[in-house]
Amino acid sequence: MKIDKLIATIEKFESILEKEEFDFIKSIEEGLIQYKSSIENSFLSNPGFSLHGNTYTNAITNILNESLKSFSSLNVGRSSKLAEDLIDDQKETLPMDLIALMKKYLSELHSVIKEVDNFKYKNDLLSIPKIHALGFEIHNSKTSISSYRKSLLNFKNLLSHDYESKDDERIFEISFYSDNILLQAHALMSSMLDIIYNELCNILNIMSNEYPLKIIILHSGSDDFKLLGNSTVFSFLELVLSNSGQYFFANYTKDGEFKKLSVQFNDIANKLRIMKELELLGIDVSESNKSLQKSLLYIARVLDDNLRFQYKMEINGSEYKIIPDDKRSQIAYEPKLIEYKPLDITV
Repeated sequence: MKIDKLIATIEKFESILEKEEFDFIKSIEEGLIQYKSSIENSFLSNPGFSLHGNTYTNAITNILNESLKSFSSLNVGRSSKLAEDLIDDQKETLPMDLIALMKKYLSELHSVIKEVDNFKYKNDLLSIPKIHALGFEIHNSKTSISSYRKSLLNFKNLLSHDYESKDDERIFEISFYSDNILLQAHALMSSMLDIIYNELCNILNIMSNEYPLKIIILHSGSDDFKLLGNSTVFSFLELVLSNSGQYFFANYTKDGEFKKLSVQFNDIANKLRIMKELELLGIDVSESNKSLQKSLLYIARVLDDNLRFQYKMEINGSEYKIIPDDKRSQIAYEPKLIEYKPLDITV
């Protein structure tokens, strides 16, 4: 998952648990922390100070009664379900340690709701020490999730390159998702983008040395790229990748193999579906254009060698499935070398 999307997911999780119905948690946290400080100060300033059972019970009871004036287990349960659904929806892309933190928080929340119910509606004084302990645990879990988000923000800022872009340059964001991410596979995906970008520059008569493909952010795990390059080239790069992804998805077969892209010029041109757009720009798209044929062949080969090992990609916020969900387990990962062109990315 992209760092930006991961941060957004955490912020959404936090925003759900900042709703008005959870104010009682914050109030309990603040009351308990204030009470703890008060006790510590009393012990430090008064050597004869002692904390009796009734004193403790009455103090915590007052904190809880004040905090629970607007408590509604129904509203709290409904909103906590939203947080649970958020985790379930994103469980395939969220890091396991983050999922563990979120689930721990929700587990503690459910426990404190149960004890609060017992205290408020059943006058169960045995719930008081449990609520006391859970209040601090929830506070610590909440702080851990917040620290996780802040660490991601710091990491993002650390990785981000700051370039002065030209008027005809823009940002291009793409993520590739594979069940088997190895270092070699990551390098091949970088090489694929470089090859296609440069071949498109060649087709569009744009000097790639004037508009080199630059990395702003690169995050491995799922291969997330945030790139800077020529706007026109990026428009065609999006067309090529999205059309190829749709082609592979439509032609996936039960035996776990993709149809190979044909080496015939017309077949490749039809699959990539970019000829009309090229023609509108005054590009010669006839079969006599040998340079175009060569570039499209390069593009077709690297797409076939690499995209079929990804089950999904996201381009500028749009998702494209490449392998049907029920076929993913049939894919055998066999990383291949690309020998068509050397990797040459300016960073």
